[in-house]
Amino acid sequence: MNTKKLNIAEALESIRLERGVNKKEFSRQCGISNTYYSDILNRGTSLNVETLNKICESLEIPLDVFFFKALNEDTIKDPTKKKLIKEIRPLMNEIADLLYN
Repeated sequence: MNTKKLNIAEALESIRLERGVNKKEFSRQCGISNTYYSDILNRGTSLNVETLNKICESLEIPLDVFFFKALNEDTIKDPTKKKLIKEIRPLMNEIADLLYN
């Protein structure tokens, strides 16, 4: 089974929607082409850490905060920890939004 460890596309789309911009403008803000952004969203194109760091710098969001937004509880095997992450994820996103939006 191929399970994503982080949901990069979901996190980027969440940030884009919070900022209220279209995909073309958001990709410009990220410092990447609109085509590349579409590939991330639609094809699950992988990003290396260097590219993700560049995107986070362009968005003025620390990489570690982005990782919280992209955390995927489905990769956690322990049911107790999985439940905890699922419960606190909205709060982690809210804190990240308050600090960096």
